[in-house]
Amino acid sequence: MADRDGNGKFIKGHTVKSPGRPRGYRQQFVEQFVQTLQEDFEKHGAAAMVQVRQEKPEVYLQVAAKLIPKEIEVDMYADILNEITIRVVE
Repeated sequence: MADRDGNGKFIKGHTVKSPGRPRGYRQQFVEQFVQTLQEDFEKHGAAAMVQVRQEKPEVYLQVAAKLIPKEIEVDMYADILNEITIRVVE
């Protein structure tokens, strides 16, 4: 590691041997991932949601909670044996 100083930072004048990830690669990856996710959801979405809701309601609620904007105030009441009720407070 002769190209780095004592703190692990590259020294001045260091030339990059490998430029790393190509420009725009991350955005391209995200776009492809979202497109594949959308296609999968169109094929299996409703059935998968029902299965997760029935078999793993805690996961279902975690996903739902992540989709709700943080600015919305939510009043939530959960009766574990019967049902879960979510009401948006305006």
